[in-house]
Amino acid sequence: FDKWKNIDHLLEYNIIVVNRDNIDINKYVEKFNKKDNFIVIDNFDYLPISSTFIRANIDSENSKEFLDEKVMEYIKRKKIY
Repeated sequence: FDKWKNIDHLLEYNIIVVNRDNIDINKYVEKFNKKDNFIVIDNFDYLPISSTFIRANIDSENSKEFLDEKVMEYIKRKKIY
């Protein structure tokens, strides 16, 4: 998260974070000292995918299982992978 571009600007807004893979998200929230900016959602059922997975599989047929086709087309068109 801290490697994102414009992180200081992003931290001006509320950020929804979904806890996953037994990661203690609170240590990251504390790192930025912006506890009020983060909305942490626990006990959320999700597919074990990530943006890294999507980038690695952007042109794969398997990607259609995880993202809506319109979303995938938008990602490709805007080159945000």
